[in-house]
Amino acid sequence: MTVVEPDRQPASHPPYLAQEVVRRLAMLRQREWAGVRITDVAMLADLPGTPERHQRVRAHVRLGQLTPADVRVQLTSATLTADTAPGDPWMHRLTCSQAYANGHFVFEAHVPEHQLDVRASRLTVVVEPLSQDGDVAPSLEPVKRRLV
Repeated sequence: MTVVEPDRQPASHPPYLAQEVVRRLAMLRQREWAGVRITDVAMLADLPGTPERHQRVRAHVRLGQLTPADVRVQLTSATLTADTAPGDPWMHRLTCSQAYANGHFVFEAHVPEHQLDVRASRLTVVVEPLSQDGDVAPSLEPVKRRLV
């Protein structure tokens, strides 16, 4: 039986090879991210039977070879620039509700009507790439589309 101490793990590949694999994966992800698009966003009628009136926000997103686990999709009340509206901006996470075989996905959130009192031009759907550890990948620019 071979015992491997935590700080002395055997190297199966030279370090330069691991760096090359990481670099190639980053390039591949960058190419895949270039094809991500929000093809449609809409606010649908309120949901019947809920104690508080809600609006359903739906976004159609083309992810190509990526999956919903590779991204975070949110609706925000701020424009995410220096000219944000007065008051506290809020965000609602949209979850994947439908998947199509061609890389298109539908994401939805149910938002209380009282939060939608801000000007509709300030509502933005944002798709952000996630890193392997689930944090937002800072090297890739988020995809944004205003809700009209």
